[in-house]
Amino acid sequence: MKKKIWLKILGVVGIISLLAGLGLLEVFPTFADGSPPTPTITTNAAIYTTKVGTVSAVFNGSYTVGNSKVLVWFEYGLTTSYGSKTTAVAKTVSGTFSATSLTNLTPGVTYDYRADLKYGSTTITGSNETAVVGDDGGSSGSGAGQIYMGITVANGDTLTINNDVLCIGDITVGDGATLTINGNCEATSDISINGGYLNVYGDLKTMGSMDATEADNNSLIIQGSCYVAADMNMGGGFEISGDLYVGGAMQGLIINHSSAVNGKVTIGLNGNGGIAINAPFSCGWLLTAPNSDINLTSSLYAGNVDCSGNINDTNATLTVNGDLKVAGDINAGGNDPYITVNGNCYIDGEMGAIQLGGGSSGALIIQGSLFVGVGDIVLAQGVSFQSGSVECAGNFNAAADGINISIDGSCSIAAAFSLGGGTSGSCAVKGTAYFYGGYTLASGASLTVGNMPTLNPVTTTAP
Repeated sequence: MKKKIWLKILGVVGIISLLAGLGLLEVFPTFADGSPPTPTITTNAAIYTTKVGTVSAVFNGSYTVGNSKVLVWFEYGLTTSYGSKTTAVAKTVSGTFSATSLTNLTPGVTYDYRADLKYGSTTITGSNETAVVGDDGGSSGSGAGQIYMGITVANGDTLTINNDVLCIGDITVGDGATLTINGNCEATSDISINGGYLNVYGDLKTMGSMDATEADNNSLIIQGSCYVAADMNMGGGFEISGDLYVGGAMQGLIINHSSAVNGKVTIGLNGNGGIAINAPFSCGWLLTAPNSDINLTSSLYAGNVDCSGNINDTNATLTVNGDLKVAGDINAGGNDPYITVNGNCYIDGEMGAIQLGGGSSGALIIQGSLFVGVGDIVLAQGVSFQSGSVECAGNFNAAADGINISIDGSCSIAAAFSLGGGTSGSCAVKGTAYFYGGYTLASGASLTVGNMPTLNPVTTTAP
């Protein structure tokens, strides 16, 4: 029996020896001196991950386990004494490991970190590495984000950043220069485009102002949305694929070159600045905060307009594809203001709610209904007025010559209605006309209505 057992043992040993001799099996891995391999630990470079406003560092390390079960972790701090560490993780197979520990990094501060490993009662450490943010205009390490202590692109130069950016300071783009950011961008101070071009393929946010008074053409292109805490003075054109928010400290938004915003434009969130449109501008929806006016000397095309201030139109064209709501007044002076509203128009001014200048082509055309809650409607000589229906809490003053009024539905005027004459002064109401304060027709004026209730006061006709 003993002989058979020894034969079996010898047979197993022989098979193991044969496999080891062929290099197919390593029973006890050893170094050249015959000792077993010991584990190793290496500290690798950190990788930065950046979301707008928040930056964190991801520590990286690599290790070998030898023939032991090991624990790996990182130590980190503001000095090589560290003081903080990550949770130890057990490993049985050689490889790499990472740990996200530092968040909201402070620009200009050096962070020390080191990878550690323990096997049995023995602890070994990797080399000390540093994570430095913002000391050289960027960050050490690599990855999906960068912090900058200000960005300046000199005249004629080009700078491309292929990640998110947090800029602690100003962004300045010189004449003929181009700054391209393939990610989101947040700046804590001002952005100046001095004849150059800024392209952001993400969202752009600045806690200061944006100025492009010396720029030209499409000096600003944003594929996402844009937030400007203070004023935005754009001498150069801009295109924004998302929404635009301008807080407005004093001036609000000034447009001096053809521009477009596909989304909503909100003005005056942080102040009293309105919007001055001195070049053609289009947007999906224009919204102004209280005390923020819309001032037009050039054309505006918008899906909807909700103005909590006044609209001041000087010989410009205003086209609203949807509804127009104005908490203040519409002051359309000059000779040829042209306002078209394809939806309804709601006016709630304290003085003259609508004042429309005349001339050869001055017009107010409302496809839907017009509601004037407090003030008057005042039309100058030669203008055209067209609306689906009209409801006015004040007077309807069309006493100047040559005014043409066409109302497809009903007309209700709480105060007086007056119509001038001249060569073509006329008013046609297809529905019912209510002139609660009476009406006055000048010589040569023409008034036709579908129905005139007896509740109207006695008609007075000027000689």
